Amino acid sequence: MLSLARLANKAISMRPYLVRQITTTSIQNGKFFADAEDKRLDQHYMDVFNDPNIDGYILRGAMQDLHELDMIPDPDICDAVLRACRRVNDFALAIRFIESLKEKCVLRRWTHRWLLDKIKPTMDELGIPTLEEMNYDKPELFVPLPEWWWERKWYKEYGFDKRGYDY
Repeated sequence: MLSLARLANKAISMRPYLVRQITTTSIQNGKFFADAEDKRLDQHYMDVFNDPNIDGYILRGAMQDLHELDMIPDPDICDAVLRACRRVNDFALAIRFIESLKEKCVLRRWTHRWLLDKIKPTMDELGIPTLEEMNYDKPELFVPLPEWWWERKWYKEYGFDKRGYDY
């Protein structure tokens, strides 16, 4: 019984310390997320992508971190990413970045169009075409699934017969 009383006394005496530690931690985390939305985050990515000694490994890591954030990057950051892809001489990475921008803007298509209009001069300067110019916005090899051919009549809208080919 004495050990139970000692345990209860210890729990009561430790309780304010635990509450204080939890509230302090949550305040610190809230402060971090408030800073993450600040201009310092943009400046951090601008510094990373404008580094003249950047290599492909660091570039891919920074682009992945940028993609994981729940925000659409500013046009200045997009310009810096495209220029960094050109310095590393990785055309495919630049195209993947533009595709990721399109996926991030899927809920608001006008945002993607606005962002593309802002970074279009940089893309023209670096010789990077848009996804529409490369026909990446359309499926390349579209063949309807055969089990749907008899159930639905949509294959006629695409110019296919029931075999799936035009002869």
